[in-house]
Amino acid sequence: MFYSTRFRLFLVMGIALGFFPMPAGAHGSFHDRLEGLNRQIQASPSDPELLIGRSILYRSHGLWQLALADVDRAAAFDPTQPDLDLQRGHIWLEAGDPRRAEVALARFLVSNPSHTGARLARARALAGQERWADAADEYAHAIRYQSVPVPETYFERSRALVRAEPSNPDAALRCLDRGIAALGSAPVLEAEALELEARAGRFDAALARLDGLALRSGRRETWLVRRGDILGQAGRSQEAFAAYGEARQAIEGLSPHQRQTAAVRELATQVRDAVDRLERAGDLP
Repeated sequence: MFYSTRFRLFLVMGIALGFFPMPAGAHGSFHDRLEGLNRQIQASPSDPELLIGRSILYRSHGLWQLALADVDRAAAFDPTQPDLDLQRGHIWLEAGDPRRAEVALARFLVSNPSHTGARLARARALAGQERWADAADEYAHAIRYQSVPVPETYFERSRALVRAEPSNPDAALRCLDRGIAALGSAPVLEAEALELEARAGRFDAALARLDGLALRSGRRETWLVRRGDILGQAGRSQEAFAAYGEARQAIEGLSPHQRQTAAVRELATQVRDAVDRLERAGDLP
């Protein structure tokens, strides 16, 4: 049966990463998969797909130099392999060398401009070099080519936009809002937008976002504490005190088991400390 080069590579990658079973009773551990690939490479030492498959296996376990060596061997046997620079880019990125990663991924994208994984990896490589504006542009390309919206991509792009222009969160907020609209519901993006509004001193906008999150949440205590924090930042001490009081009541209304969890105990401590600060500041009637 004839398989395309990309499909053969897909099969080898699946075996290397354990998505498909190895032949001959292998159990799927790293060493089992490595031994299986080693046997296949010994039988077909010039097969570039097998070498790339082993490189991916090495990369998945942080063996960067071995992974690069296999990609270079694959390139020596067949320099026309389509994913050589993609693999190099992923290896360098995960090995902590974003400059080399970006160079390799940029070469790959010349012939594969709509490859979302490469776009996202290049954006992260640019961010790793603190080239924030370029990273934000690359994240935008990744978003454009993603067939299904992914919250992490919008989140990471918003962070790059903030770093590119720290004094103006508007572009980052627009990015987050587009992600929220595309996903329908994205609490991680909504919480990030809330924090951006609060840091920018846009307290009413932050509170409006918080109220929307709280309405969709089954638990109120965390959002009430955050509401108190924002009101305190805004200098609205009496409203902050009331919010912390509501948070305390919500915590007391939890079951004994819930109140004993580390997260709830920490939340209760935050409430107590925040109320103490307000009382010491003398801003309460």
